[in-house]
Amino acid sequence: LRLYEQGNGKINLQSAYRYIQRYETHVSALPASLDLTACPHAWPFCRQPLYHRSQPYVLNVTLLNPFSVVGEVVHAPQFEVKSVVVGGQRLADAADLNAWMDIRFSYSAQLWPWCGWLGVYMYATQETSSMLSSKSGGGDGAIVSGVIGVDIR
Repeated sequence: LRLYEQGNGKINLQSAYRYIQRYETHVSALPASLDLTACPHAWPFCRQPLYHRSQPYVLNVTLLNPFSVVGEVVHAPQFEVKSVVVGGQRLADAADLNAWMDIRFSYSAQLWPWCGWLGVYMYATQETSSMLSSKSGGGDGAIVSGVIGVDIR
């Protein structure tokens, strides 16, 4: 099933009970990762490349803080690009990768009660338009993967 049809999936009570028994308290995000290349689960993102001047990808992440009822985001979230795939070809120059993407965040500075939200907005920069037309004939967009860092206390 697709991300928006399935949600977090079915609950397996026996498996959930075993998980809770060995659970170590930690701050977490739901979903834990955003893999926009996983088709068909990440549809429409995996089939809809991101172009300069296209609408941004807008994603929502729930932040969970089991330590206290009230928490706060200490530093603004940051995004580190790990890879960009263009026309099925993975590009690896990290300096260029960060220049091709504009990642913006909106978030709840205070997590109350026990949780908060993180909005992720992904834009392709103007530099991608010349890169895509020269590297892939202008027919393919970029698929990006990376890591979001958030400090919570």
